[in-house]
Amino acid sequence: MRAYFTEGEPIADPETLIRVVAEVGVDPVEARDVLQTDRFAEDVREDELLASQLGIQGVPFFVLDRRYGVSGAQPPEVLVQALERAWGEAVSLSA
Repeated sequence: MRAYFTEGEPIADPETLIRVVAEVGVDPVEARDVLQTDRFAEDVREDELLASQLGIQGVPFFVLDRRYGVSGAQPPEVLVQALERAWGEAVSLSA
C-alpha cells in the first residue's frame, strides 16, 4: 500500500512487486514463482465470486465471517455493531 499510494511505485511491474514484498519479509524466490504460475488462481476466483455475492464494488470493504459485508469507511460504532452481530450469530450456530 505504501509503495503504491505513497511512493507511486508501479506495483503491476513484477520486478517492483517482488522487491516490495521482499522488503516486508516475503521470500523473493517464492514471490517470483507465484507471479509466474497459476498456483493461487482458483483461490483468487473464489475470492472474486464471494466479493460479487457480497456486492463489493469498492474499498474499503470489510467481510465478517464470510457472510456479512460492511461497505465504506464506517464509524467505529457501525463496525462494532456488525462484529457483534456476526459473533452472536456464529456463537448461536455453534451451540
